[in-house]
Formats: sequence, structure tokens, C-alpha cells
Amino acid sequence: MGNPDAAVACDPASTHPSCCHHDHDHAAMANSCAGQHDGAACPHPEGECRLWHNATADARHPLYPGGHPLLGPDHGPGDPVPPCPGGHCAKGTDGCTVCRPLVLTMPGASPTVITPVVR
Repeated sequence: MGNPDAAVACDPASTHPSCCHHDHDHAAMANSCAGQHDGAACPHPEGECRLWHNATADARHPLYPGGHPLLGPDHGPGDPVPPCPGGHCAKGTDGCTVCRPLVLTMPGASPTVITPVVR
């Protein structure tokens, strides 16, 4: 499956907000977004942003040495991880070309699993 985004299609009658009815390459649209949507709030409820949780997971690890690249050089072991600051690409973010959410699972050396939220 060379282009899994081409295989994702919504039922034409679906009114689910995660459904994208545009006839385009969803990956190309998402990849065309420059990101860095400054001032855009995180679209997830506080504490539920998996992107932020995964990006800062090493700061929660028992062997964390401090100085996280996203949290700054003064962030040390045991310091609380602040909530997601937002600004990342998400469906519905003003100026973002991501048209529907995907769950990306990257389990180490195993192949990446891409699961459409709506089939």
C-alpha cells in the first residue's frame, strides 16, 4: 500500500466532522502545511494531546537527565511537564491543510501503522 491516504474514503452520506469529502490526496494536503500555527490552541482537551505527550515522553522517564529540547534547558528531572502549548497541525486549525485526523503509531523498529479515524 504505497499511498494509504488514497484508500481512505468517507461514506458520501456521512456528516461526521472527521470525514473529508474532498477528492484530493490527503497526505499531499497535510504535507503541504508548513505547520507552526502560532497562537492556535491545542485542539484536544488539556492532558489529552497524544502528540505533546509522546513528544515529551522522555521527560517523564526515570533516567531523564534534564534539558529537554521542547521544554528548555532549565527543565530538570521531576519538574512537571506543562500542558500542550498548541500551534501544531490539526483538523480545523485556521490555515492548516490537514483535512482529517490520523492516528500514527510508531512502535520502534516495527513498521509504522497508520489508522484512519473514520473509514
